[in-house]
Amino acid sequence: AGTSARSFPDLIPLPANFGPEGIAVGNGTTFYAGSLAASTRGQILVGDLRTGEIATLAAPDGVQAIGMKHDARSNLLFVARGDSGMGTIFDAASGEVVASYQFQAVPTFINDVVITREAAYFTDTQAPFLYRVALGPAGEPAADATRVPLPGAFRTNGIAATPDGDHLFVVATAQLYRLDTATHTPVLVDLGGDTLPNADGLLLDGKTLYVVQNFRNRIAIVELSPDYLSGAFVRFITEPF
Repeated sequence: AGTSARSFPDLIPLPANFGPEGIAVGNGTTFYAGSLAASTRGQILVGDLRTGEIATLAAPDGVQAIGMKHDARSNLLFVARGDSGMGTIFDAASGEVVASYQFQAVPTFINDVVITREAAYFTDTQAPFLYRVALGPAGEPAADATRVPLPGAFRTNGIAATPDGDHLFVVATAQLYRLDTATHTPVLVDLGGDTLPNADGLLLDGKTLYVVQNFRNRIAIVELSPDYLSGAFVRFITEPF
């Protein structure tokens, strides 16, 4: 079939004073992005991936809005808040704050979040912890969060989860690890000697793991084994613009 006039645009311009980092996809073709830029710090935009239209969901509050994920069950947006040590949950329809958590004190950088059926997990690039917010059957967040200790060398950025929520994936010291959500014990994923320096955001689609390598300006595509304990590099996506 030919290209439809309703196909997705290759590029969606954001405001010049907006400093995007994290992005999340919501219901339908909705997306969300948060700002790091000084004049718009903490602003969250909501947009349409098909039309390119954007609007403000949450006004700037002076606190960094980094990685984010949307939970379709509750229509809530979970946002990592950088060096504030916080995580914030917004109503994705109104932009109102539903819950806020002070995970950690300095030094800290709450960087990304992933959602499973039972919990939201936030990462920290400055401290060896994950932060877990339990979720109810309809995605309702618990009032308090728990710290999940990681080995001392672990400083994590992006995070992904298997569809069943049994395993998480993080990169630490350029190595990919699988953590089960029962014990949170990290197990090295065998990539045949390949490493993932400058690993940032992670996205798992089936057995395909996409790894943003920020300073390398590329995305590594890794095909994982059925047990997720080994994998091989397939190719790299580089900046098309």
